[in-house]
Amino acid sequence: MIQEYELNGDENQEMASRQAELQILASIAKSIGRSHGQLNWDEITGFMAMKGHNYDRGLMVVGRAVNGWTKKTWTPESLNADSNVHEFVDCVSKSVTALECCPMQWVSKSWGNSSTALPSNWAYHDDRYYNSRRSAFWRVIRDVVGKLDLADIDNVAWPSCLVWSNLYKISPAAGRNPSGKQRSLQREGCVSLLETEIQVYKPRRLLFLTGYNWAEPFLKRIAPNIPEIRNSLYVHAAGTFNPGSDDACTIVVATHPERKPEAAWVQDVMRAFQSHE
Repeated sequence: MIQEYELNGDENQEMASRQAELQILASIAKSIGRSHGQLNWDEITGFMAMKGHNYDRGLMVVGRAVNGWTKKTWTPESLNADSNVHEFVDCVSKSVTALECCPMQWVSKSWGNSSTALPSNWAYHDDRYYNSRRSAFWRVIRDVVGKLDLADIDNVAWPSCLVWSNLYKISPAAGRNPSGKQRSLQREGCVSLLETEIQVYKPRRLLFLTGYNWAEPFLKRIAPNIPEIRNSLYVHAAGTFNPGSDDACTIVVATHPERKPEAAWVQDVMRAFQSHE
């Protein structure tokens, strides 16, 4: 049995409501550990939802998986031991709850910089240089935040209005998305974790930047009635659903924005939100 994760002070206050998320993340890690012989990756990293200090339910964004994340890494085989699973969960939880500033400020702190200036408890694997301004993912999110009037995107605090998560919580530490086999071994737990995150953060808008084929296994359980859209280049599905509360959530599933005309991508996403709110 995975033990409860005890935290102290401000960290405890931040994470107290996230015990269910931590337990599901632990179960995902254990499933990887049990199946390590089926996997062809070396070291792995992990992730869970990151909430900005100014988040007011305006927008939650979901990607496919992190492209590298924690300084500490693990092998799948190492997660076959409960002590390593606990270390993994503790490290991942701390990586998304920076105490000295808003966790989501890492996006603006690394925006256009030649060197990253990130929260001290977040460290990119192998000290690789990361410039968030070079990421189509973060550029279009910034534009959507501006179009929705959720924050002043010329202010460095703009990412603080977001919750950011990913479909798959374990990925190769060296970067790239997990393979089909790597996804299938964690999918059940990842669906449960994303569903829990949505219930915890209760977003009024939920934007998947994943493409429908990646999102479909999650939507089947979380929002099975969201219809596909056939006549849009960049938005694959859109609609409203009730994530277990009295408040409806508008969901838009868009293609990944890499190598797409970003102004047209943002226009399609905004049109989808506006037509369903």
